Amino acid sequence: MILSALLEHLLDPLPTLQDVAHVVVEGGLLFVEVPDVEGFASCARAPFQEFSIEHINYFSRLSLAGIAGRAGSGSLIEIDKDRQVLMLVHGGRVQWVFNTSTGSGQYYLERNQKDGTKWESGRAVTPSGKFKIYRQKPEGWWEGDLGKIYRPKYFNGGIAVHGMTSIPNHPASHGCVRLSTMAMDMIWDQNLIPLHTTVWVHD
Repeated sequence: MILSALLEHLLDPLPTLQDVAHVVVEGGLLFVEVPDVEGFASCARAPFQEFSIEHINYFSRLSLAGIAGRAGSGSLIEIDKDRQVLMLVHGGRVQWVFNTSTGSGQYYLERNQKDGTKWESGRAVTPSGKFKIYRQKPEGWWEGDLGKIYRPKYFNGGIAVHGMTSIPNHPASHGCVRLSTMAMDMIWDQNLIPLHTTVWVHD
């Protein structure tokens, strides 16, 4: 399917993209052409020539990927590593935004918290991609290999969204996605992230 010179003219492109998501089959391709706001500065002699009163929206690669990701599923968790926020999207709309702290990117060598004779090593990375919540532990604190985590919801191996007492405004975890314990309690109490929810992690 091709959407050429369309989305920039729509007051709200999301409903159109949601309709497209129902039509394009799994594994199908969608070609989207919009003015690239990141390229305007390259027009040295006329940097504003791409702006038009007919264009309601302007897109960058990141913003286009963001709206496309929300259109592909009625409900999902979106984790923006650049901005260090976690968004809960329902019905294609962002309902909740939480401060988070993802993988620091640093290499580590630490003693296993459950078995003091073992050591854990690796790089603290939260991988980008699309995943599903596949496992969870509902009540209280749980002892992990690298420390205690609160009411975790796992989406990629041992990587989970979980509560923590420290949520700095920068990447600081071993790879998990930290939220406050109060945020995790609310998520569990209101069933905001049930099993099989899509998780979209991106820069």
